[in-house]
Amino acid sequence: MKRKYYIKSFFVLFIIFPLVTIASSLPPDTLNKKPKKNKRLKVIKLPIVMKTPETKFGVGAAMSFTFRTSISQPDSILRTSNIQTLGLYTTRGQTIAGLDGVIYFPSENYILRLHGSYSYFPDYFWGIGNNTPKNHMERYTYQQAYFFPQLLKRVHKNWYVGLTVEYQRLFKLVHQQNESLFETEHVRGQNTSTIPGIGGIITWDSRDNAFSSTKGCFFEVSATTFNSALLSNFTYNNFIIDARKYLKTWRGQTVAFQAYGNFNKGQVPYLSLAALGGGMIMRGYYSGRFRDNNLVAVQGEYRIPIVGRFGIVGFVAIGEVSHCLNQINFYNLKCAAGGGLRIALKKDERLNLRLDYGVARNSSGLYLLVSEAF
Repeated sequence: MKRKYYIKSFFVLFIIFPLVTIASSLPPDTLNKKPKKNKRLKVIKLPIVMKTPETKFGVGAAMSFTFRTSISQPDSILRTSNIQTLGLYTTRGQTIAGLDGVIYFPSENYILRLHGSYSYFPDYFWGIGNNTPKNHMERYTYQQAYFFPQLLKRVHKNWYVGLTVEYQRLFKLVHQQNESLFETEHVRGQNTSTIPGIGGIITWDSRDNAFSSTKGCFFEVSATTFNSALLSNFTYNNFIIDARKYLKTWRGQTVAFQAYGNFNKGQVPYLSLAALGGGMIMRGYYSGRFRDNNLVAVQGEYRIPIVGRFGIVGFVAIGEVSHCLNQINFYNLKCAAGGGLRIALKKDERLNLRLDYGVARNSSGLYLLVSEAF
């Protein structure tokens, strides 16, 4: 037990030292100066050395593009747009390529969100449900392409409505055991499949910053349908609620809260089931350690600037998955907590590199990512 603790502690120090070096070598122009109006596009290139429960050690590269679609409008009217790209290869033989971004058009009358990824991903499966045993897991590998754009239109002040399109292409899902949990639990979505969907979205967004908010609210409801009329191999509906609140306290510190629900009904394929864990919510749990039709989770975070580009955070979270909504209760809640380091890559834009360490029951995780979890 002590040996595992020392290994993890050494790795944290191994990561923090190069991060401090990177931060100290960044140009000082963002510390006290405002961005130049004649320079619309800013590019950050970062090598990646990471370790998460899902990937173990990974190496790769990331690029972040920040820009404004109109340089004549102040921050209070137009937030900074951002597009991030990522390429990663891990010691578990996983290959990941991804794109994420949010583009705010002039006066924020339109907002375009982008997400796309390709994954070749050896993974683990414990079964489906909120109480799967920790000592019985099986290996499997999936190969998937995923595309998820959203276009929102402002209809009144902070209110937006929009269209969401989702496309999944599963090339293969291979499990290594003949008498596997996939077979005994009759898991859907093991074969090659195409899963397109379309839906609507309603958003209230009064946050002061897209990357690291210090005040305001965010509330969003989306509903997406997948059916044969759209040439989907599965018929089901997905409903998501995401509510966030940000409060300034003192000396630039911030309290942030998030309540999140992911609900599915119908013939839901395995990779579309609601999954608990990962680097965004319920940090400390292996992403997908618990999967089922529905997920509810709540998390809170306290953010403290320290000096210059550096800050620290502490976070706690509770959540669970369930097959039916009436099975959600307070007796089987999962809990996670942890803390992290923040390094401002672009201090004027509040774009942070975050190093989080989360601890959960029989699990823990170290996450190195760009931008806040919520």
